[in-house]
Order: sequence, then C-alpha cells, then structure tokens
Amino acid sequence: MPAHTSPRRVADTSLQRAVNWFRAQAQMTERFGAAIRQSFDEVFDGQRTGRQRESGRVKRPIPSSDAVSKRMSRQSTRDTAPEIAIRRQLHADGFRFRVDRAPLQGLRRKADIVFTRLHVAVFIDGCFWHRCPEHGTMPASNAKWWEAKLARNVERDAETNQILTEAGWTVVRIWEHEDPDKAARRVESALRSRSVQPQRLQPRSPAEADSQAEERIAPAVAPPRENHSS
Repeated sequence: MPAHTSPRRVADTSLQRAVNWFRAQAQMTERFGAAIRQSFDEVFDGQRTGRQRESGRVKRPIPSSDAVSKRMSRQSTRDTAPEIAIRRQLHADGFRFRVDRAPLQGLRRKADIVFTRLHVAVFIDGCFWHRCPEHGTMPASNAKWWEAKLARNVERDAETNQILTEAGWTVVRIWEHEDPDKAARRVESALRSRSVQPQRLQPRSPAEADSQAEERIAPAVAPPRENHSS
C-alpha cells in the first residue's frame, strides 16, 4: 500500500468496489429474469395462438378508442331488455322455466330460456352478435377480426341447433328486434308441439284447475257403451 494512502480511503475504495459488484450482479439477474419471462411469454403465446387457430378464434384486437372499449364492456350477456320482455309474457301466460342454463349436461352453451321437462330451448339472439339479416352491421375498425368473430358466432349457433336437435330438443331462436308478444306465441307454439297441453304451475282460475284435474284422471280410452238393444 502506498505510504500516502490512508486506511480509511482504502476501506472506502473496497466498499465502492463491493457496491459496484452487487449492482452488476443485480443487473445481470434482472436481465436474466427478463430473458426468462420473454421466453415463457413466447411459449405461452404460441400455445394460445395454436389453440385459437384450432378453435377458429382470432386474437382480440385493441379497441379503436376508449369510447368503443367502454361501450363493449357494458354489453350485457343476460337479462337484456328483449329477454326480460319475453320472459314476462311467458310468465304472465302461466309458464315456468329456467333462465340462462345449459340445456344439456356437459354442453358449454347456455340458452336464455329453458323448459327442461318439455325439452324446449329458447335463444334470444342479438342482431349485431349473431348477424341479423335485417339489422346486422360490420364495424369499420378491425374489420378482419370482426368478420371472423361474427362468422364463428353463426357457425356456433348452427352447431348448437344441431346438437340439441339430435338430442331430442326443440330449438327456438328469436331476434332481439322481434315483438315480445309474437315471440312468446312462437315459444308457446313450440311447447304445444311437444305436449298436447303444456303444464302450468298456477292455473288462472279454480274452474280451470278442476278442468285440468278431470283431464288428468280421465281414462285414455272411453269405456265401451252398454248395448240395450237386446
């Protein structure tokens, strides 16, 4: 050690070297961690892309504006105004049903209204999301993504119809722009086609209840009439 170098200065220099070494190690660790994270992201992105390609889905694009993003985030997936109006009409007519339920066990697709005993599934489709021939539109921004997205929705609807029909269900599809009263009549017509007399949990009057009870206990085939000719 040079004569003019004090012990304190030597200690300070050693401390600075140690600090510099730790900083270098931290920087190396940070760069190594970033490289690892990037590698994992590339692997997972590739897996997601492969799954999307197999399922026909396209990676969701960035919204064209904050207003569009907020508008899309406010889109309700259930209990929309058309659904509530049709449910109220059916309920007023005495019918009871399930709401937002998968008709078949294991089917990852829910119907808006389900009559489990009569096997009738009702879907109330939005004009935009399911490409209504009268009111369907195509966004100008990210048109390629929307074209693939909406086309897949239509294909999915057809697949759902086929699956339920093959399982013995009746499928009723209603556009959101349809008149609720007329739509309810369509549903009731489908129910009548599944059963001569759709069951109502609450008869409208005591007389109707007595009539229904008599029909339930009446024999299916009338007894033969007695022959009084002899």
